[in-house]
Amino acid sequence: MKTLTKKQKQILDFIKDYISENGISPTIEEIRKKLKLKAVSTIHEHLNNLKKSGYLSKDNSPRSIVLKKKIKTVLKIPIVGKLIAYQPNKQVLDSSTYFALRVRGNHMSEEGIFDNDIVILKNKT
Repeated sequence: MKTLTKKQKQILDFIKDYISENGISPTIEEIRKKLKLKAVSTIHEHLNNLKKSGYLSKDNSPRSIVLKKKIKTVLKIPIVGKLIAYQPNKQVLDSSTYFALRVRGNHMSEEGIFDNDIVILKNKT
């Protein structure tokens, strides 16, 4: 799947929110105003790229944008410390659902975890 640009993600988010609030899709002009762009042609270009990527469908009539794919959410996962392989880590963690630790040592190399790797863990507290 093609990676979205920042502007394409902003457009999709605005369309999703607009449809959720109003029950209809926004017009090209409403998208242009929201994103503070000068040219409507820029919006058309972004929408055409999103259409080609399968994120939405649109015909030439006003308010005809339909979202097709869900946008995957990006999580920000903090690296909160170091994990020395096979040594217990008793760090106090905040309430984040996920966190990351940098591995020190090669004691877990048989599991494919090497020195300086980053492991992502889920906090069960």
